[in-house]
This record gives sequence, structure tokens and C-alpha cells, in this order.
Amino acid sequence: MLKTFELIKNITLFENSNWDDKIFITVDTDWASEEVILESIGFLDEYEARATFFATHWSNSMQKLLNNNNYEVGCHPNFNSLLEGGHNKDDNYILRIKKIKEIYPNAVSTRSHSLTQSTPILDELVRQGFKYDVNTFIPIQSGIQLKPWYYWKKDLLKIPFCWEDDVHLHYNMEVKINSLLESKGLIVIGLHPIHIYLNTDSIERYLMAKPYLNDLTKLSEYRNKTKYGIRNFLSDLFAKVNNY
Repeated sequence: MLKTFELIKNITLFENSNWDDKIFITVDTDWASEEVILESIGFLDEYEARATFFATHWSNSMQKLLNNNNYEVGCHPNFNSLLEGGHNKDDNYILRIKKIKEIYPNAVSTRSHSLTQSTPILDELVRQGFKYDVNTFIPIQSGIQLKPWYYWKKDLLKIPFCWEDDVHLHYNMEVKINSLLESKGLIVIGLHPIHIYLNTDSIERYLMAKPYLNDLTKLSEYRNKTKYGIRNFLSDLFAKVNNY
């Protein structure tokens, strides 16, 4: 079946044609530098791949994408320090959602850093105008045919995703491209600009590069140019989608 690229905000529950036989690319910006984010956008543009970006912070690149129909900008709130207890007593999950929503007021899609979710968080997402939650990871290896479902209040559509670049690395890149293309049901993949930039081929490479995320000169020294990495995998996947 023909595969095309689509945005999270265009998914509807009862119309399978809005998500079946489509691939939904999602990208967590994760405080990446502007140069690294721009590298990812250029890479996606090369393959005419529509994508939903989940933003962690103000970004000039994200602001420009707001007027580009090939992209959707959602929010990527971070609740980790709240869970760890190292936060200001006046800080809470409501304020964290509000802070990122103020930067991207028209955002309707969200995925939390570290996939953090709970009933209070989901309820607050609804109150602050979000319509899509992409926090449930079910790996393609499970063999489960995925589809969206309503959160119990029916104001929020839960969107599971089946592949993510860093998980792919942890799984020793065992998932094959045809496994994604031949899958039935909802296909949502998760990416990070750093892995596109580095063409990460192992978690070890990423961990070595991580201290230099904001030092592009040093970071560039860790780019993988010899081994088959995430960027290669995505290039092959996107090329096949365009010719499937």
C-alpha cells in the first residue's frame, strides 16, 4: 500500500484514512542548538517529509515552521526535576505546561520529556488546549497493530508510536525498514535532531558527544561518517516511502 507522510494534528479517531497507510514523523527538539535543528529540517525537506516537532524551548527555527504547512509544532514539556524533588516549591507541572504553551500558543500536540504522564498531567493538557498526546511507546517488535484511542474524557486523543531512534540503538538496530513499511495500522516514529546530525550508530557515540551539544565545533568531531547510522536508516526509509 502507498505510504505518505502526515502530521499528528490531522489524525481523527473514526476515519482510518487519516492515519492508515501513512507515516507520522515526530521530532523531539530536546534543547538542541539552532544549527542542529536546522540540519534536521534540511534533512527532512530533502525527502519532502512532513513532520511534527515537539519543542522544548523558544527556537527561531520552530517559529519559522509555524507558517510551513509541511510541519506542525507541538510542545515537549519536561517534568523530570519535579519527580526528582529538586525544584522550587512554587514550581509544578501546571506551570511547566503553561510555560511551553505560552511560547507555542497554537500547539495542539504534545509529548513529555521521558514520556512522563499521569492523570493530573493529562487533565491539565486538556485544560490548556491540547488535543493529541503522543506519550505511549509500543515497539513494533510487539506485533501489536496500533491505532489511536480517546483518553477517558474524550477531549484528548492518545497516539501511540512504534519506533524511536534512541530505542533503535538500544535494540542494536534490529528493526528493518520493510518492517515499518509493511506494518498495518498507525505508524508513528520518534526522532531527535542530535541523532540525525551525528548519524549516531551507537549509544556510546552519543554519550561521548553529549557534553558538547552546544559546542558545534567539538560536536562535529563526533559525527559518524563511516558506519551505518540513524541518518542512513532514515534516508533509506524516506527514499523507500517516496518510491513505495
